[in-house]
Amino acid sequence: MKKILISAAAVLGMASTTLHAEGWECYQQKKGPLVAKVYHGTAPGQTRVAAFMVLSDRSVKTEGRQTIATFSSEDNVLSNTGAFYTASVDSRRANIRDGELIKNPNGQGARLGSLKNVTLEIPKFSYNSRIADGARKKGVITVNKEDGESFTIDATCYRYLKGAK
Repeated sequence: MKKILISAAAVLGMASTTLHAEGWECYQQKKGPLVAKVYHGTAPGQTRVAAFMVLSDRSVKTEGRQTIATFSSEDNVLSNTGAFYTASVDSRRANIRDGELIKNPNGQGARLGSLKNVTLEIPKFSYNSRIADGARKKGVITVNKEDGESFTIDATCYRYLKGAK
């Protein structure tokens, strides 16, 4: 009987503290192949702190091979200030495929292994205003190379709110 009461209390406690995942899913404009997805932490007090960023290449046709890089705040390679995210490209701590090419709008590009960082910015977003799941905002992905060169990629970003009611 004691076990049942403890289990019931645990279930009721979990039901009253529903955690919601949130973030952004950004797609390169003009049907470009790059996708950047950022997901925030789910622990109380961490819902506005970036937890993971995933870069994908939609032009890769092999199933399970579209992900070209993952970055996590736990590995100290991902940070954010509001809706400005910075992923440091450090192959010792991030999961990247060095040889993958991120193309700029002109068709040229840079290999992941030659990058310093990748940033994602949603400039017209503020946590002070409510925004619904799936709402669209303009985003900018900036690719910064180790040699100091950089290029930007325009993106369309969609708000991700799991469990939004």
